[in-house]
Amino acid sequence: MNSYHRESKSRIDYRLLQDVWEPAPWVNLGAWSETMDYRQACKNLAVQLGMFAEIDKCRKAIELGCGYGAGLHVWEEDFAVEQCDALEPNRDCIDFIRANPPGCLGRIIPSTFEDLLDQQPARKTGMEGTYDAVLCVDSAYFSPSIIGFAEGAVKLLRKGGTLAFHYFARSQDEEPSPFMEKMLSLGGVAIEAMPNKKELEKILVDLGYNQVRSENLTEQVLGGFADFVRRRASQLKTTSKLSPSWIRILVTGWFCRKILAEGSLSYLMIRATRNTTGNRA
Repeated sequence: MNSYHRESKSRIDYRLLQDVWEPAPWVNLGAWSETMDYRQACKNLAVQLGMFAEIDKCRKAIELGCGYGAGLHVWEEDFAVEQCDALEPNRDCIDFIRANPPGCLGRIIPSTFEDLLDQQPARKTGMEGTYDAVLCVDSAYFSPSIIGFAEGAVKLLRKGGTLAFHYFARSQDEEPSPFMEKMLSLGGVAIEAMPNKKELEKILVDLGYNQVRSENLTEQVLGGFADFVRRRASQLKTTSKLSPSWIRILVTGWFCRKILAEGSLSYLMIRATRNTTGNRA
């Protein structure tokens, strides 16, 4: 639900999703297998990714599309990451992080990932090969190309470093309906370039990764968020539910149910390790 790759004109109003936002607001779909609380579900999604990527072994990381910085606090407090750089294009998010910085915060990079790679190659910014982990919570599927995303990330990682992210993948048995493709496209998801799980694993291996692993979180993430939206609707005032931001949240919850019913997409948690040998790595 985050959008790290461009300045969003219709960004979610986080106040509609949570009643408190300390130390920072969350805006993601959440992992709901152990909670019914939105903030805890969002944190759980980040913690799951951190555990999956074993970032407790990392000293230096970068989070792509970090939003208001809630994940940065998780990397520091739950995984003892010493330094985490933050890449985020949205000005209000950047201002919030600067006003409420976690102790692990390194530098803030006010850019989309694509613009960073296009305008200033990693080797020119001093970022090439410097990170133990590249993390992207619930937003990599907004990237125009998974190939471009993974290729850019591998340049940032040191040899043996880990890329961890969430991504939608096509089913190998069921193609998305024209309606589904249209809705994803309207939501900023590049469905045309979306691979299935096996194709995604091959893409990562071809780009210089190994030890590629994935876990299917479709039901606990999409089903959980859809259920939450129904509950949250009963808690909000009518004026709040008339806002464009709430309509967007409502449509997202409805669409999560449609994805589950159609069965043509999976919501995956993915990790891959940069090769320690070879020309590509």
